[in-house]
Amino acid sequence: IQYLNRAFSQLFGYSLEETPTLQQLRKHIAAEKNSWDDTGHVYLPQGEEYRFVDKAGTHHHVQVTGSELKDSLVFMMSDVTRLKEIEGALLKIQENLEHTVEKRTAELLEANNRLEEINKLKTLFLSSVSHELRTPLTSILGFSKMISKETNAISSNDSRVDAKIAKRLSRIKDNTAIISEEGLRLKRLIDDLLDMSKIESGQMTWHDEVFDLADLARNALKNIKGQLALK
Repeated sequence: IQYLNRAFSQLFGYSLEETPTLQQLRKHIAAEKNSWDDTGHVYLPQGEEYRFVDKAGTHHHVQVTGSELKDSLVFMMSDVTRLKEIEGALLKIQENLEHTVEKRTAELLEANNRLEEINKLKTLFLSSVSHELRTPLTSILGFSKMISKETNAISSNDSRVDAKIAKRLSRIKDNTAIISEEGLRLKRLIDDLLDMSKIESGQMTWHDEVFDLADLARNALKNIKGQLALK
């Protein structure tokens, strides 16, 4: 060995006097023996990384390049230990990130499965309740129609009906009409519940109708008239 620069001595802790031959250099710093043959000749492919050990016993990752210069061989050794440490840290972070992503993905899949199960139960519940509501509602509408038919059969001009009874009959007719209207509205609401599956699948069918807003307001007032009368 003809020359070792200051950086080599600072990196490995050896001077030229301590490593005058390749064999001694091999003995001191070679951590990967496959880079050296039995005669001490070095055959390091350019751009490769190797592990060398310094005088204090610390290992270094070193990138080695070489080139011929007349009858000599010049080696350049770059310490990439810190870079390898950063790469290792980044690799560990990446592994942790992948593990976290896998864990979160599994948790999301589990939560999604629970939501789908809850959604199925909700749909089943709505369907069951809607059908259960239809039975008493059908009876309400049926009896309301029957009462309306009976009251309409009694004419207010009938000589057997005095003014007081006629007034009560008129009130019964109005209340019966409200029961029928509200029953039909409830029926539409129940039908909407049964259409919930269509809404969730994005296949909701809209039925637009022209209506009289003033008439709607009058009906709303009429429907709560009984509650207002109690107060």
